[in-house]
Amino acid sequence: MSAGGLEILGAVAASVQLVQVAQTCLTIVKDIKRIAPLTREQNDARFSLLIQALWFEKWCMALGVQKALPDQGRSTCDHAVLNDQASFQGTARLRLGAGNSDLTKLISEALKDMKERLSEATKILKQYEESPVSSESSQPPIPGRLQVVPKGKKPSILTKLLRNEQKQSSSSRDASSVCSASSQSDTIPKSSNVLLRTKWVTSDKGRVEGLLKSVEKTNDLLRDLLDQEHQAQVDRQTDMTILDLVDSDTPIDAASTRPDLKAMGRIKLWQKQERRDHEVDDSVSIASSTILSNPTKAPRRTPVFQVHDFKRGSLPHGDYRTLTSLEDKKVLVEWKHYSRDQPIGFEQTLRLGGLAGLLNRHDVFQKFMTLPCKGLVHDTDNSRIGVIFSIDGSAASRLRSLHDLIRESPAMPAVLGQRFRLAKELVSAIHHLHSVDWLHKSIRSDNIVCSWAQETSSGLPPSSSTPTQELLFPKDNSDGVASVSEALRTLFRPFPPFYLVGWDLSRPDHPMELSETLSVSTAGFKNKRDAILLYSHPEIHAHSNSTIKPRYRAQFDIYSLGLVLLEIGLWRPLSHMRRSCKDDPEFRHKIITDYCNRLLLNVGEVYWRVVQRCLTNDFSDDSEGGTEKEGFPLQVGFEKSAVSEINRCFA
Repeated sequence: MSAGGLEILGAVAASVQLVQVAQTCLTIVKDIKRIAPLTREQNDARFSLLIQALWFEKWCMALGVQKALPDQGRSTCDHAVLNDQASFQGTARLRLGAGNSDLTKLISEALKDMKERLSEATKILKQYEESPVSSESSQPPIPGRLQVVPKGKKPSILTKLLRNEQKQSSSSRDASSVCSASSQSDTIPKSSNVLLRTKWVTSDKGRVEGLLKSVEKTNDLLRDLLDQEHQAQVDRQTDMTILDLVDSDTPIDAASTRPDLKAMGRIKLWQKQERRDHEVDDSVSIASSTILSNPTKAPRRTPVFQVHDFKRGSLPHGDYRTLTSLEDKKVLVEWKHYSRDQPIGFEQTLRLGGLAGLLNRHDVFQKFMTLPCKGLVHDTDNSRIGVIFSIDGSAASRLRSLHDLIRESPAMPAVLGQRFRLAKELVSAIHHLHSVDWLHKSIRSDNIVCSWAQETSSGLPPSSSTPTQELLFPKDNSDGVASVSEALRTLFRPFPPFYLVGWDLSRPDHPMELSETLSVSTAGFKNKRDAILLYSHPEIHAHSNSTIKPRYRAQFDIYSLGLVLLEIGLWRPLSHMRRSCKDDPEFRHKIITDYCNRLLLNVGEVYWRVVQRCLTNDFSDDSEGGTEKEGFPLQVGFEKSAVSEINRCFA
């Protein structure tokens, strides 16, 4: 065989070895996921190990390693080629050349080291698994109980003591139990709580921490092999999975060094606690009665202001959104009306303030593309509560909605690259919001705002100016060059930061939560009813005149997001599209056909596909038979088919 052929075979063999080692690591990852609940001292380490294991698992998913080695029994050469194609075909994701066997071998060695570290850490932690008390004395040790002492190392004095403890406890078992115990002499009996704790403090804790650092270092190496796009994808998928695991026993504060992930974990813990507190009664919970007795007391220490704290007349009744000042700072107040006869609605409003307070921690509000919350204002005379958001900008600036910007310049769309950036920010915000099981319920282009100043930078010029005409037909004078230059600067100015507002209907995504009706939540704002219904999912629109409303789901948020993405792509208000249709069924049909297909020429196939998926809830794999997803599976599908895909759009 030629030297070139040997080199190719060597590269293929190295790739196969890498895949095999990676899959061995994935098997250990499954063992880590199955570790039973641990005592408090070891749970932090278990969760830290799980985070690193999850990240590695997502790394393998990004490279398709999990789909490698599909069959057994093939010839070695054929098997190697199939595996090489399955895992590395066209992988621009890795900085590996087609014949770079040296780098592949280095990665294989790093993965082998990770395998040993993961295996040893898993063995140590499995010693501390908690078993049900009732079965502890009657059941034999779990088959395959992992060894306390790694191979090649002498057992410590504590381990010998624990072995003696095990021998004494095993004498009361039957013969089969004795045989099982004697074959696993290195396991630790769970009755030795004091000795176990001492062993953890004196040796195992430090050893596990060292193993975790080594695994994290290897993960950092693997991360550097991915391009920026896939690094972000793996990070998103890992964070999403971690947040899905969060419960009252999750030590997320101790396990993660990232403040934003900790804060998002607290949001999920907070709403889970709220959910438990409010399951006392189906009508009015104890907590809601307590809050109603003291309406100035908001959860989570959110500041509550009164109307007299604002300038007289600056909070007119009838507005659903007020731009005013508080403590000499510009603020935005979003109002939510309530009825004294419906205490749950009042309580939900106060809980929104609790959420806003949590968003302020570590600037997590930026992940949700919203504004920092300053507190609440309670207007008892008009039975309404306002959520106060801080606004950056000069005194001369005013809020402009995305809907207004599109409506005022239909013939002159914003630069495509800026529209892509806005679309990415919106999709990412909804992804983060749903990852903590929270629904927005009011995703519309008029709820996407920016701080607008007439003479400051903006994505669009004032509606009265015509920079395109000036660019094509400059004035015939000495200032012609300057006119063209100014027109270019005006046309290509960057967008100001946009913010997602309209949180008055938002709530946790859980069947126990009540979905407020439009007539109650928008009391006094009848002119907004048509706009709200326009962006609503067809299932909601079909029941708009019924007293029975479908439970609002994350799928409905995603549908509304798809409509906003359609507006951004076509640079045309949704209301204008509706005017050309005789009824709502025709409008809903044309949205996913005629209007959506126009995106192909305007923004390309990738963007078009994302909008189609959002509008049709198409986030299922072909292998799943097109079944609709909900909950965490929907989050996974949305991240894969919407978030990751739209991040491929550039201009």
